[in-house]
Amino acid sequence: MIPVIIYRPPSQRSAVDNVVAWCDELDGTKVEKFSRPEPTGMSYPGLPNWSFKQTAKHMKGQDFFWLEADSIPLKKGWIKSLEAEWQEAKKYGCQMMWASDYNAPHDRIGGIGVFSADIDSIIPDGIVDDGFDGWVVRHCVHLVHRTPLIQHSYAVYKPNGDIERKYEFPPDLKVIRKETVIFHKDQQQQLIECVRKGTL
Repeated sequence: MIPVIIYRPPSQRSAVDNVVAWCDELDGTKVEKFSRPEPTGMSYPGLPNWSFKQTAKHMKGQDFFWLEADSIPLKKGWIKSLEAEWQEAKKYGCQMMWASDYNAPHDRIGGIGVFSADIDSIIPDGIVDDGFDGWVVRHCVHLVHRTPLIQHSYAVYKPNGDIERKYEFPPDLKVIRKETVIFHKDQQQQLIECVRKGTL
């Protein structure tokens, strides 16, 4: 089974631990928590990019699923479903598998997903002007396979793309597609309780 890994920064320890425990509760998926002493004076997006790159170096030589604290698995067997599609995507030279969603102009990508064993050599160190996923879209988007099994949506948007309001669950459960096995972003982790109660 493809390993699932999450970076555990000091500012998100509780949320990370909660989603890791949820993965185990949902279907026994074991998530590896990973951390490194963070550099001082670094902020967004440089710091999250640095975190991803440290993880990529740690996982060098092995495909992995990059999980974040606001990405909530919704169905038992979620990682098995994703791995099956990933194995097909690799046959066509794909190095990443992300959500099929695109919420332009301000929320274009969600970088959680599957990354190849070679991803450290594809995405460079030191990206500070955009997220690492934004860099991929600009430089090598042809290496990305998009799947509807991963859903990415941050909010209800205004016509110009600005956020009108962030999603709340269960009130906004209707936005989740039937085929979705993991949803990103649920910063309050409300979907965990929705799945527990069977309301999703």
